[in-house]
Amino acid sequence: RRDAEESGCATDKVVKAAATSTRRLMKISSLTLFALVFLLAFLGWPSVVIEDAEIHRGILGVLFLTGILLVALEMWCGWTSLPLC
Repeated sequence: RRDAEESGCATDKVVKAAATSTRRLMKISSLTLFALVFLLAFLGWPSVVIEDAEIHRGILGVLFLTGILLVALEMWCGWTSLPLC
């Protein structure tokens, strides 16, 4: 019985570590995407992206979906802290 409890505890630690790593990866990658898009928009480069309505809609769609995904994951997982831990 004791071995089962210890292995259960180890399994919980692995699941918690995997969830924490996934949360950090999602936050870092999403914030990097936002920063990259806003940097490109600030610099006005490339001009083809700014002038092409189809590409512009695609970029806005990706930003919207990324934001919605982050909000949904925060609600589902209970990520309320701003730091990456």
